[in-house]
Amino acid sequence: ALLRREMVIALILLSPGVGLSFQNYASTVFPHSISDLLAGKNILHPVALGGVPALVNLQCLQHFVDTCVFNSMRSIPVHRPVRIIHGDEDKVVPLRNVRSFVKKLESEDVV
Repeated sequence: ALLRREMVIALILLSPGVGLSFQNYASTVFPHSISDLLAGKNILHPVALGGVPALVNLQCLQHFVDTCVFNSMRSIPVHRPVRIIHGDEDKVVPLRNVRSFVKKLESEDVV
């Protein structure tokens, strides 16, 4: 959306994973696999269970954290309508992270 703004009409975000650190994400999603990740091993992401296998490793998870617009930008220059669907009992991304993310969005049309 930031790289091709002219092609974006609106954004719909489903449980956006924003404001996470490697430690809080890994300890919540991979509590029994942190040592494997730190040892450089690939592990199966739990969302892949019963679906298409998705392997992750320390490098890709750290890249996710490092490139998250929430973590790297004070203000997020999105000027299109944004709709966010996020549960208030999400165990991975706290609702407070999403509320903070909304405050960083420059769009005046966020629900």
